[in-house]
Amino acid sequence: MISSLGSCGYSRSHRSTNSNIMTYVIYILLVILHNILFNGVTAATHSVSTYKRASLVLNQLITSSTLEWEPYRNVPKQLEFAIQGSIFKTEEEHYPIYICRVNMDGVFRSGFTEKRAQKHVCMVAYLNTIKPYKQFDVLVNKGKLGRVSWKKWKRYEDTPDGAVSVNDYTFVARHRVKDEDRKDGSEYDMGRLEVNSNNNGKIYVTDSSSNEHHYMEGEVLAEVEPFKYELSDIELDKLRTDIKHNVTELASTVLSNTEGEPGAIKSLLTYKYDKTQYWGNQDGLVRALPTKIYEHGINEVSDIAWALRSSSRHEETKEISSYLQPGTAINVTLVGNVTTLEAPYTARLMTHYNDFEKISTKISATVYKKFLGGIRLEFSPTYWIENGTIIPTTTTTTTTTTESVKQATKDANPILSPPTVMMTDFSTSPKSSSVETNEVTEDEVTKQNFAANLAQANILGGSNSAPTKMSSSLAVLLFALIVLSSTYLNC
Repeated sequence: MISSLGSCGYSRSHRSTNSNIMTYVIYILLVILHNILFNGVTAATHSVSTYKRASLVLNQLITSSTLEWEPYRNVPKQLEFAIQGSIFKTEEEHYPIYICRVNMDGVFRSGFTEKRAQKHVCMVAYLNTIKPYKQFDVLVNKGKLGRVSWKKWKRYEDTPDGAVSVNDYTFVARHRVKDEDRKDGSEYDMGRLEVNSNNNGKIYVTDSSSNEHHYMEGEVLAEVEPFKYELSDIELDKLRTDIKHNVTELASTVLSNTEGEPGAIKSLLTYKYDKTQYWGNQDGLVRALPTKIYEHGINEVSDIAWALRSSSRHEETKEISSYLQPGTAINVTLVGNVTTLEAPYTARLMTHYNDFEKISTKISATVYKKFLGGIRLEFSPTYWIENGTIIPTTTTTTTTTTESVKQATKDANPILSPPTVMMTDFSTSPKSSSVETNEVTEDEVTKQNFAANLAQANILGGSNSAPTKMSSSLAVLLFALIVLSSTYLNC
């Protein structure tokens, strides 16, 4: 079949059938190519780096979780999340000015958007000239879940923490136009901050006449990172909730009365179990940020690192007791349900910032939990220790209680009441990866451990940027189209 296809030596009916198939395949590939070219793909976005002063001698650029550079596609909804640098106002026009960048000979240079005939171009100053570019990236706030601010800067001051980087030595900046110089147009001239190792920097901006100026002071765009989240008002999608239970034996023992008098026999059962939870993620949220989880009907507040799987090892001990006659015993087993839950949910996410501002947002994600529940006792009938013979009881039904001890009859008559066993909490000592907070405040611990959580996120694949594969995908599609078209025409 393959060789006949390759040589096109097949009957007219086969040729017609295969021609129809090739036409259909080509049509599908063209649809895919159209969607990539005109609708864009998520993989085309690029991560944003922000300035972080780690110490007096060490500065670094880190990847932002809430901002990204996105190729401009002239789609109205795209600019809904674009970051605004200023507003252009005249009697005839009124539109926002967005932050953009252009790749010039492998180096990214910042600019600002200008509206032309219902489309935007990116105006970039380079070598004392300013030019419009139709292909550019626009700076967006993913889902509007991030927070940015314009921070004042003066020469010889350090670059503001969180400053949005265009490349290794330039940052997004602007300078306010003097009132006497501004009749209409923009309130700010947009540009960039260029710095060197001595903080001997300047802000370069372009005015309304396309002339470039530099200043020793201005404003720098900076990302404001929160220090913790709080998740509450959690509502699971009950129709799509998947719950599985696995009955597991936790511990077992034998309660035996080897004394000469009837009495309450006690023992301790210790068991270990794992607790796992993962609350998903959403674009625009900071990975590994300390988060408190408040669930309905659960008094215990969970502490996790956002978007990371949280696992903890727990150890608990139960005290069990039963009233037994001399020379008798029962076998006792502690069992529980290891439950796994996976469900989509909606919740209210409260974001906390260092300046005491709080922002509430509705989010949707998927939660995965594994926990232990339904702990109960199972036990055998009472039997003689000497020979293992089961002792007859007044009823064939056995009962279990975890609340109180119901004493068996003290009568020496071998016909006994059914055995009863009491279970109480002896101790609870969870061993988890959470950080102890005995000597510092809760917020201090939250801030101190964010860096550690972020490091863990990076180890586990914490980079938020997806590699750009659009060009390779286009190449593969175009190659497939050429091969199929050639085969179709030759046959």
